[in-house]
Amino acid sequence: MVTELNFTLEIARIPECARLARAAILEALPEGAGRDSLEAIASELVTNAFVHGTGPITMTVERQGNALHIAVTNHVPDSGISLTPMNVTSDSDHGRGLALVELMAEAWEYSVIDSILTVRATVT
Repeated sequence: MVTELNFTLEIARIPECARLARAAILEALPEGAGRDSLEAIASELVTNAFVHGTGPITMTVERQGNALHIAVTNHVPDSGISLTPMNVTSDSDHGRGLALVELMAEAWEYSVIDSILTVRATVT
């Protein structure tokens, strides 16, 4: 059970991993103050980690002043990956994740070090 505003959660690599991430945020954070945006961002980032990555998925959430920060980490098969939001049409089946993160987050970035991808986002 997550009871702090700052926490790290190792999420099982199972189809329900995004739901587990959302539940942890809903349990840990009070209503309002960016919680809904952070919940949606967590869902997108954890889903991407599940679909495109390998190995453990780790989610860290921290509050600094009025800002909420999230980082999702997992292994990737290619250290040279480049993450950019896709341009999708209304009939596209997928590809909206990073575009949604870009819309909801104050800022977001990623880094890849030794095949470990970390995607960070901030909500105010």
